[in-house]
Amino acid sequence: MLTLLPASDRIQLISTSRHITQGWVDLQSLNSSPDGTSFTGKSRIIKADPYELHFVFPRGKYFGLKTATARDSSGPLDVKIFNHQGWATVRIDSPRTAEAEWQVAFGPADSYHYPTQAPAGLRADRAGLDGVDFKWNAQYYLNSGYQVYLDGILLGYTPDTSFPIRGLEPDRTYTAEVRAVWEDGTIGERHQKAELKFTLASLLPDELSLSGLEPRRVTGRPVQGRLLSISGKRFESGIAAGSGSEIEYDIRGLYVTFSALAGVDDGSPAEAAMEFIVSGDGKELWRSGAMKKGDEPKPLKISLAGVRQLILRVEAGAPAGGAEFRRGGPTGAWAEAKLSGRTPAGGK
Repeated sequence: MLTLLPASDRIQLISTSRHITQGWVDLQSLNSSPDGTSFTGKSRIIKADPYELHFVFPRGKYFGLKTATARDSSGPLDVKIFNHQGWATVRIDSPRTAEAEWQVAFGPADSYHYPTQAPAGLRADRAGLDGVDFKWNAQYYLNSGYQVYLDGILLGYTPDTSFPIRGLEPDRTYTAEVRAVWEDGTIGERHQKAELKFTLASLLPDELSLSGLEPRRVTGRPVQGRLLSISGKRFESGIAAGSGSEIEYDIRGLYVTFSALAGVDDGSPAEAAMEFIVSGDGKELWRSGAMKKGDEPKPLKISLAGVRQLILRVEAGAPAGGAEFRRGGPTGAWAEAKLSGRTPAGGK
């Protein structure tokens, strides 16, 4: 059976061994001193059945049982003390079934942990254009979790084997460190560093699908990464965007070329007409002109030298034959949209 108690800054009696109710049928009384370091109580105990009291300590504080006594109406009983890391046990042995009064007292104690081991396999996986996800191998050795440092600064704690970091500069050299720690943040004298030096730029591919990036800003109805079809041709990757949509990407001057195939998706109404516009840092770089459903996709290849903010916009054109658009409107497609040509020194 399992006992749960609210976390406390004091020593607590969490369980007894008499019954699965862990104290309800046997514990007659329980009192503690004002400072919470000693307890008195009365329990019903059974002949030749060792009776145990289990105490737990506050997180990050360390105590040990210093004294423990017990007696019934016939006199003192045999008592044993067992101190553990974070908890302690008193065992009372009785030659008869009786009510026993007991007293226990705690004092400060040194903490001890098994030495933590450095995490193995530390690596940085790129996340977008400004971040990484640190990952490492799960450990057999005991610990409570991991602290992650960047350039000597503690970023946070995780019980998992991964940690995300964003907002990195592409060409700056960073030093990451991961420490396996106990709940109080200690690592042990023999702990070795798990350290990794890296630049974000070294993790960036020479060619990057735009559908794999998280947009900075979105208006309208864009859908990234879906299958697209333009004039009967199917494309495995790209961005579907409704008329009136605008998608902004923070590319940070890291790539020199944007290429794609623009056209009206075959799932649009028959009378659909649209126009596709690409802008960089507020300046128009390319415009498709009016396109309608069934038109061949228009290829584009645009220089992005120095561009930090890339915007893809789709505007509705006049419906063919004066017909009205059906509910839901047409869908434009930026098929095979990708960035290519890494900029040296982050575009500087």
